[in-house]
Amino acid sequence: MSGDDKLHCFSFGQQHFAINANTMIASRICSESASYLSGNQSHKAYDALSVTAKSELDALYQGHKTLKGKNVSTPSISDDPEGKSSAQAGWDGRISCIALFVTQICNLRCTYCYGGAGEYGNRGVMDETTALRAVDWLLEHCGPHEGRISFFGGEPFLNFPLMKKVAEYARHQAGKQGVRMNFTVTTNLTLLDREKLDFIHDFDVMTIASFDGPKEIFDALRPSLDDSSSYDKAMKMLPELLAERGRMVNARATLVPGSDPAAVQTAINAAGFLRSTMVRAARSPYSDFSDIERDKAFSEKRLAFTSSNLRLFLDALKNRDEAQIGRLSKTLGISLPTRDVFLSRNRVFLGRKKYKCGVGRNYVAVSITGDIYPCHRFTGQENYRLGSIFSEQPIKPDFYLPPVDAAEKCRSCWTRYLCGGNCLHENVCETGDIRIPCDRMCDYEKQKNEMQIALWCSISNDDYQWLEQCRVISADECKLDFG
Repeated sequence: MSGDDKLHCFSFGQQHFAINANTMIASRICSESASYLSGNQSHKAYDALSVTAKSELDALYQGHKTLKGKNVSTPSISDDPEGKSSAQAGWDGRISCIALFVTQICNLRCTYCYGGAGEYGNRGVMDETTALRAVDWLLEHCGPHEGRISFFGGEPFLNFPLMKKVAEYARHQAGKQGVRMNFTVTTNLTLLDREKLDFIHDFDVMTIASFDGPKEIFDALRPSLDDSSSYDKAMKMLPELLAERGRMVNARATLVPGSDPAAVQTAINAAGFLRSTMVRAARSPYSDFSDIERDKAFSEKRLAFTSSNLRLFLDALKNRDEAQIGRLSKTLGISLPTRDVFLSRNRVFLGRKKYKCGVGRNYVAVSITGDIYPCHRFTGQENYRLGSIFSEQPIKPDFYLPPVDAAEKCRSCWTRYLCGGNCLHENVCETGDIRIPCDRMCDYEKQKNEMQIALWCSISNDDYQWLEQCRVISADECKLDFG
């Protein structure tokens, strides 16, 4: 036993699981071990355990030894109570990706838009001087190997001529420096035509497509300015886009309290998407979305949807049902493991995520005026402005400190290294502090992360090999799902 490491125990289905919150090693455990962890964890109770139960618990308590030599640090909570060492190591000064706001206007009026009709408090479009300076700024900060420009808005294709100039200039300038420049676009699909599809192909643009489900829901949540069907416009070129780009297109559905996740996922699959993400509509200074009670009920619905899919997935895995596994892998809602997570004695290492994303560290947003913000969601909020691409001053390092180390609420939480402290923008909107998440979101993350642990601990090496053969685990996660 260890006085420093605390195990979190839970059940899913008929199985019991436990995770060491410091080492992030988890395993399936027997009912005797689960009863011990759920009860009086005295030395007397421990001594009365069977050899099997003691072996399970000792393997979790001694996880530090398992990770020795794997270049994984495993400090106890008390080692660095204010997270100062993490702050120093949290950023190397490089910005590898920018969300480039080529527009802050939109041709839709989505009911939940956290950008306030895509305007972020300052309606307009970016000019060429600002756009090309943003490219130069990125190349000055991204390091010698790779950078990424994400065309953002508003609807970025409303300024398509500038997008072409930026891509051409960025590829040319990056090539002279030996840097690989990658591109992403987040779009509502309604303005696509043959010329834009050729652009996406020629510059290998990863496409994040806003797609909110069935036609009636889509049109209700994403109304057009001219009252025509936004769904019909989006579907016009979508089949060609998916046929040509396949897994380089990721559907991003925004769910509001009235949404049915199952119906939305069915519509996404029917449209032909091979990859998809569902996210909750977020609060924002530019949005009046604040129905907390309905949001609680909706979170419960989402968790029930994920739990049901997980049970079906595990049954299909057990029965080696390839067709069912293929369908469910698109709707699971939680990530699948990679090969390097598996340790000896049926344990898995879940990683140590100290940040939810790269906000303000390796990813920033550049507004139409060249102002720099921690991410696209913070754009236009003066309190969080980090600097300007036209200034020689370095951006303010306000986002060095990991949320999981900065807040006592996170430092004492068992799921901190799976959660990463939640979305900092959502934290601001809910609690007024970028590093303090609200209880509602914490509860949701805990339940969702328990399901991820149950999934990973239920997959054997043989299961993993079979999933690879089915090409369920072969593809990388979309690294740039800008929520």
